Amino acid sequence: MPRLIWFPNIADPKSAKPFAAKDIAGLLGPSARVVAAHVEITDAPVVIDIDRKFPWFDILNRPLSVIDVRYGFSLAKTMFIGAAS
Repeated sequence: MPRLIWFPNIADPKSAKPFAAKDIAGLLGPSARVVAAHVEITDAPVVIDIDRKFPWFDILNRPLSVIDVRYGFSLAKTMFIGAAS
């Protein structure tokens, strides 16, 4: 599983909280759970529009930029978008 991050307030990157799939019921309610995860290979174009979802994302486009959330946990662009190969 990839790292999962909950943003209670998408306008505030410092509201980010990492969590494990086993802890999802604590965030979303007792009936919430991760049942499966899949990777699908397709020839559809990749759409990367995360900058429209998070108003602060452009901060991470600066070289070596990170957003310190709290001690031991920071946000970096590579957490959202991997390097092209």
